[in-house]
Amino acid sequence: MFIAVEQQGPLWAVKADTLSAPQHTIDTTVYNAVREAVIRLIRAREIRPDSSAGPVYFVLHDVGSELRARELAVVC
Repeated sequence: MFIAVEQQGPLWAVKADTLSAPQHTIDTTVYNAVREAVIRLIRAREIRPDSSAGPVYFVLHDVGSELRARELAVVC
């Protein structure tokens, strides 16, 4: 699995991609939990509404700090 924390101007992004590790799959229960967490982060305005929780690719846009981005990356 590929996970990246990257600076995008003054804000940060977290990206996770399972396409690079096909032997690692995300089961439905885990996918639903991540999707629900992304929805909560959007509603709390911690990340941009166009952040994505797809079945094989996740991206969280406009995370406020590097520390918070790293915290979120750990749970991906």
